Parts: sequence; C-alpha cells; structure tokens
Amino acid sequence: MIRLRRRTAIAFLAVTWMTVAGGTLLGGQAYIAHTRHDQEQEALNRAEAAARSLEQYLLRTLEAIDLFHDMVQRRQALLTAGDTAGAAAIAAQIIALASDERFNILQVATVGADGWTTWTSTPDAPRVNLSDREHFIVHEHGLTEMFVSAPLVGRQSQRQTVQFTRPLSKTGGGFGGVAVVSLDATAFSKGLQTLPFAGRDALIVVRQDGTIIARSRDPEDTVGRRIEMPGKGPHHVTRARTVSAIDGVERFIYRRDVDGTPLATGVGLDASAELASFEIIRKAVNVSTIGVVLLSLTLALLALLWIERRRAEHNLQAALASLESSQRMDALGRLVSGVAHDFNHVLQAVLSGAHFIQKSSADPEAVGRYARMIAAAAQRGASVTRRLLSLARCDRLELEAVEPRAVLDGIAELLHHTLGHNARVVVKASPELPMVLTDRRQLEATLVNLAINARDAMQPRGGTITLSAALSRLPAGSASPDAPGLCLTVRDTGAGMEPDILDRAREPFFTTKPRGEGTGLGLTMANGFAEQSGGALAIESELGRGTTVHLWLPLAPAMAEEQLA
Repeated sequence: MIRLRRRTAIAFLAVTWMTVAGGTLLGGQAYIAHTRHDQEQEALNRAEAAARSLEQYLLRTLEAIDLFHDMVQRRQALLTAGDTAGAAAIAAQIIALASDERFNILQVATVGADGWTTWTSTPDAPRVNLSDREHFIVHEHGLTEMFVSAPLVGRQSQRQTVQFTRPLSKTGGGFGGVAVVSLDATAFSKGLQTLPFAGRDALIVVRQDGTIIARSRDPEDTVGRRIEMPGKGPHHVTRARTVSAIDGVERFIYRRDVDGTPLATGVGLDASAELASFEIIRKAVNVSTIGVVLLSLTLALLALLWIERRRAEHNLQAALASLESSQRMDALGRLVSGVAHDFNHVLQAVLSGAHFIQKSSADPEAVGRYARMIAAAAQRGASVTRRLLSLARCDRLELEAVEPRAVLDGIAELLHHTLGHNARVVVKASPELPMVLTDRRQLEATLVNLAINARDAMQPRGGTITLSAALSRLPAGSASPDAPGLCLTVRDTGAGMEPDILDRAREPFFTTKPRGEGTGLGLTMANGFAEQSGGALAIESELGRGTTVHLWLPLAPAMAEEQLA
C-alpha cells in the first residue's frame, strides 16, 4: 500500500513537472513564433509605407515630365500653325523650367521623323541622330504611350540619363518625330536619399522588365543594371522576405507597380537589422523557459527526497503515513503550480519590457537600457503585474500633477526624431508655468497625434510646428468655466482647412486623408480626452495660414488655489 502511494506520488510529481516544463517550453516557443511573425509583418508594413512614399515622390516627377511633354506638343503645334513668336515663348518657358534642379531634368528635345534632333533646351547643342535609340524606334513602330528608356549615356550631355518619350504627330497625321525629356539618373537617385525612409533601407525605381532606373544606395554601381524581380501578388504587389539580387543581403521586399506607367517602386529593409530586437527577445525567452524548467525539476527532486524521508520515518505507521503523504503531495502540487504561476507573471513582465526593445531596435543605447529594465522587471514581478493590470484599464484617466514645460520638451525631442527633416518643432513655454491636473500618458499621446496631423498638413514642403503653453481661464463648455487653467497650443504653417472641413474636423471617422492613411478618430479622441480631463478643445484654421489647436486643462488643485488667491 505504501509502495503504491509512493508510486502515485512519484507519478503525480512527474506529471506536474512535465506539465509545467512542457507548457513553459511550448508557450515560450509559441510566443517566439508569434513575435517573429508579428515583427516580419511589421517590417513588411514599414516597407509598404516607404514604397508608397517613394511612389508619391516618383509621381511628382512624372507630373513634371508630363508638363514638359505637353509644352513640347504645344510648341510643335504653334510651329505648324506658323506662330513662331508663340513657339519661341513656350521654348523659353521650357528652358527656364528645365534649369530648375528640383526636376532633375538635363534636357528637353524634339526629334524629327528622320531621327535627327530638331530642337533642344540646351543652347548651342549640336544636332545628333537618335534613329538607332530604342526610345525612337518604339514610337516609329507605332507606340503612342509614354516610353521610359533604360539608363544610357546621352550623346549631347555625356551623362547617364533616362529618356521619357512620347511621339509627335505631323501635319495631316502620321509619325512626326519624338518628344524627349532626359532625366538625370544620378541626381534622381540622390533625391531618393532625402526621403524619410532612405536611412539604412534601399529605395529603388525600376522598369517592369527589372531595369534599375534609380536606387538610393550605391546608384553608381546599380543604375542601369537589370535584375530578376520576385513574383507579383494581387494588385501587382510583391511582399516577400528574400535575398536581394543586387547586394546579396536578405531583405524584406515590398514592390508595387505604378499605375499608368511602365515603372515600379520598391523598398528593401535589411532583415538582420529589422529582426535584431527579435533575437534579443528569443534569447530572453529561451533563458526564462530553461530557468522555469530547471526550477520545477529542482522542486520535483526535492519533493522526491522529502517523500523518501517521510516514508522511512513513518514506516511503522503505514496508514497515517499514507494519509499525510497524500495531503503533503496535494500541498506540493499547489506549491509547484503556484511557483510556475508566479514565474509566468515575471516572464510576462520580461516580455513586456522586451516589447519596448522591438520599438527601439535601431538604437543600441535604447536596447541596452530596456535590457536592464527587463532584469529589473524580473525582480519586481508583483509591481509589473499591477502596472499591466493598470494598462488593461486604459480608458480610465490616472490624474496627476503634470509639469507642462517638461511634457512639451519631451514631446519636441520625440518629434525631432520621428517627423522627418522637413518639419521643424519649436517650443514656446515658460518653465515657471504651474502644473496641470491630467493623465500624463494620454496628454503626451494627444500632443503627438496633433503634431503628426500638423506634419501631414504641411506636406510636401514642410514647415514649422510650434508647441506653446500659457495661463488661461477655462472656456465655456468645460467642466468649470472661467476657472484658472492652462492652454496648450499646437500650431502649424500648413495649408489650413476650408470652413466646411473645419466644421466637421471633430466628427468621428471624418478624414481628408486617402483611404488607408487615416482613421478620422485623432481629433475626436483629443476632444474626448480634453472633456474627460475637465477642459476643452478648439480648432482655428484658415486657408493658406495654417491650423492652430488649443487644448485647455485645469490646474492642479494647489496651483488653482494659488491663482485664485
């Protein structure tokens, strides 16, 4: 009987240990797989956002090229009609626009039906014969759409160029030559380097046959090269993790055909850099799961030793020993489960800190700082658990006294690294301002959302975002009208809003952004936060003069009494 109970206890411990160890190992590996998938999808989403930004940059260039083609067509029509003065005026406009470095245009020219150049925007340029060039031959054989050549060395400019061509019609119909706009491939590639996503990422513009037109990285060695492109998915889009055919680096690739053109844009993110934080998480999870397994094994072995000792001491009292053994085994099972449960709480805190590492994977100093936070979190599991439970009640405001100037300085520092080079952030607020009563985390999130809206309103030229704060009475409509308060202001130098759009700006789900680029909830949530805090929100905007958002918040009680005194 004693032996039977002993075997039952051993089996119970073995099952408990295998359950804890197996569950921990499987849970850890499942979390690793889930995290890897999420991070890969996040990288592909970043690549998609960069590709869309690149597509907008390319479309602006194509719009300029279309303008040149239209002007060449008008000049040709005026010449045909005998209006040499009008043709000369348009030619002067073409020459002036072509000299603007924003368009990266080297030359605009017309080529006759015999292949000889008849006019160029470059003064005193010699006539050359282009009848052997692909961009002349395709139109000579009937192509009516715009054609984009592979990069080649211009016979007049002697520089690497990409030719954007359209056919010209002669009087009475038929092929009358070609209008040529020569794009400086090197200058255009350097222009890609100025885009917000061009840091360590590779931005590329290719013809749909794989010929590289421009590339942000190593353009001298890659422009003009033809590469094999990954297969396309629905809507002429490619999302893949693959080894780059250009530099052999494993990258997250997003490629998208540009509608109405023979071109495509692509972005490649360095996979090792994108998954750097995941490797830290993977190692941390593996170490943690091994620790749980070893701890549970140690407890199981200690339990077995304890059982053997109790069996020897109560060998003469079998019945009583069996009862006590059963009770103690039950308590031991609860102990093992409790230890595993508590350790899992600590593990959740570790993984929560590791999540912050994912957000700062490109910053080694930040990675080190969050790694130390993970170690500290493991030592204060109960505190981290309470903090996670608090996060689960994120709809409730955690009111505290907040120093406005410190919040604005912190937000400005964050925005300096995230808004891009063409958005300047200025803080105008006295460090002596009194504290306000609000939820600091939601206040920071609200100001960041307002600043991002301001950045978007100033695209593509950019401008200045001013963050300011000043004492002000709470306005009508707030919880305590005319009470002492503070007005935080976010002002931009963008295009402003029309009156009908301004009237609807705070409506839920109303947005002027393209589909997929805005939810229409930013100002609604900001307004709700202001009202929940006991304050108010107002928007001022005028076309051509930018937009200003005012956020009123009540002062902290001690500060409010001092102001009233």
